[in-house]
Amino acid sequence: MIVSINSSPMVSVIIPVFNREFELSRALNSVVNQTYSNIEILVCDDSSSDNSIVLAKEFQAKDSRIRILASHSNNGPAFARNLGLASAIGEYIAFLDSDDEWLPQKLEKQVTMLERQPLDVGICICGDIIIKNENRNQIFYYAPNKSFEENTLKKFISGSLPFHTPTLFFRKSCLEKVGKMNPVMRVNEDEEFLLRFFSCYKLVVLEESLAIIHLKVSKNKKVYTLLNAALPHKLKHLPLISQQLGLWSAKMYECSNRVNLAQAALREGLLVEFLHQIFCRLKIVPFFFPKEIKKLAKSFVVLVFPDFGRRNFSRKP
Repeated sequence: MIVSINSSPMVSVIIPVFNREFELSRALNSVVNQTYSNIEILVCDDSSSDNSIVLAKEFQAKDSRIRILASHSNNGPAFARNLGLASAIGEYIAFLDSDDEWLPQKLEKQVTMLERQPLDVGICICGDIIIKNENRNQIFYYAPNKSFEENTLKKFISGSLPFHTPTLFFRKSCLEKVGKMNPVMRVNEDEEFLLRFFSCYKLVVLEESLAIIHLKVSKNKKVYTLLNAALPHKLKHLPLISQQLGLWSAKMYECSNRVNLAQAALREGLLVEFLHQIFCRLKIVPFFFPKEIKKLAKSFVVLVFPDFGRRNFSRKP
C-alpha cells in the first residue's frame, strides 16, 4: 500500500542516521504506524557507509511522507538533526534516534497535549521504556513528573529532570529564539539544546512512557575525550544560568559537569585527566557535596569490582 499526505504536515519527524541498517527498520516502522498520520518523516543520513540509505529508500517507495536528506561527510547527530530542522515544514518537531522506536500513540498524544497549551509552553516531554543491551530482563519504565513543569531550568541543570531525545516534541516556531543544535558537539548536544530551550520556554509533561530506548552499555566505550570537548559549549551558558537562577546555580552546574568528567576519566583509567578534573572542580567550590562524594565513591567501587554495577533494574510501569 502506498501512503501519501494530502495537506501540509503538522509534525516533522527528524531521524538522524549513521550506519543503522539493522535498526532503522524498527524506527521507521514505529513512525509510519503512528495513529497520528499528518506527518513528514525526514531521514537525515550522516554519510553512512552501510545500506541505511538503501533501506530508507525502500520505505520511501511505499510511503511518500518520507524524505531523505544526506550529508557528504560524517558530522555527528547534531549536524544531521540540523539538516532536518532546516528542511522541516511542520508546525511541530519530534526527534527519533535511528536505533529507538515509539509506541503507536506517541505523536497523537503529544500533539493533543501541546495544542491545548498557551504559546509560552513550547515543548512537551513524555516518558520512555529503556531496554539495556537488548536484554528483556533489564527493562526500566520511566515517566516524568508533573512537578518538572515548575522551575524547569533549575531542575534541568541540577540533573533532576531526566530525558531522552526521542521523547521531545516542540513547536518549530521556538527555534527563532532557541536556535538549532550546536553542530560542533558530538555528545551532550541535546542537553545543551534543552538548556537554551528551557531558558526561553515552559514545559508540559505527558506522564506516560511512549518511547522505547534501546540503550547500549559497554565498559569499553570511550567518551571522556568527547565529553571534554563538549564542556566549553555547555559552560558558555554559565552567565545565562547566573542571570536567571543566580550565581550559586551556575557554580553547581559547573561542579556537576566536572564531576561527570572525573567519573568518565576514572572509568577509562585516565588518571591524569581524573586528577585534572578534580582540581578544576575544587577551584569552583573548595569542598565536595555528599551527592558528589557518593558518585565518585561508586565509580571507584565499580572500577575495583566491575560486577557491583551490574544489576537487574526491571520495573513495572
